[in-house]
Amino acid sequence: MDKKKKIIILISIIVIIVLVIGGILIAKTWDNNDNNQNENTANNEMDDFKNTSVMYEEEPSLDELKEEYKITGPDELYEVQTEYDGRKAVVVKPEIDYKVAFAGMIKNDIPSFSEIDTIYEENYPQGSGVWIDEDARETFVNYLNDTKLLNNEYSVNDSGFLQVNKSENETNMDKDLENIINSDGLNILSISGICYMVDPVTGEIVRNPFEDLDGSQTYEYFENENDRIIFVTENVDKELTQDEIFESLIELLKY
Repeated sequence: MDKKKKIIILISIIVIIVLVIGGILIAKTWDNNDNNQNENTANNEMDDFKNTSVMYEEEPSLDELKEEYKITGPDELYEVQTEYDGRKAVVVKPEIDYKVAFAGMIKNDIPSFSEIDTIYEENYPQGSGVWIDEDARETFVNYLNDTKLLNNEYSVNDSGFLQVNKSENETNMDKDLENIINSDGLNILSISGICYMVDPVTGEIVRNPFEDLDGSQTYEYFENENDRIIFVTENVDKELTQDEIFESLIELLKY
């Protein structure tokens, strides 16, 4: 191949490379422009929504918000909550969901609104620390005294509260559990893959089979001020070890 042909081929290759690079840069510019345009459109749509939705008003009424969210339950079940972005949300009052969860645990079935106050008043534990549902006490104590994560000896007193019988060579987990037992809050524990709660839209009491929905979920819980009710998974499908469930539970109880 003579020198002239080599030069022509080299120039052709350079031209092709330049065209390819130029095409890539143009495509990227178009993509950036499209992305910016889409982002601006989304921002404008969000701004329009904020300007027209009662969710972002300073003090919207409960009725207005319920209509916006298509919530049909009775007013007395709900309260207005301000989210991190300033949006107003309608949520079930925590004390109501808490009482429903407790009544369902005691009844071991779906409770009615007419009976939750009576069940709560007649059965709610008086005290602080860790109270264990009667049906779950033997299982909990047997686990605590058998796992290698703990060295202390545990039992449940006549009132249903967990206590330390014997303390020796405490592990860090023992210390965490002892702090929880001696805390000011009340933690109620049950073993069940289901619990009962208020449907946030209809306001009806419904069954929540959380274990069936997610076999790796270790618990479901409800809070009311310093108190908690925790439903620990029955682990029917054995996706988790008992120690994994316990470690997850301790992390929740510590805070």
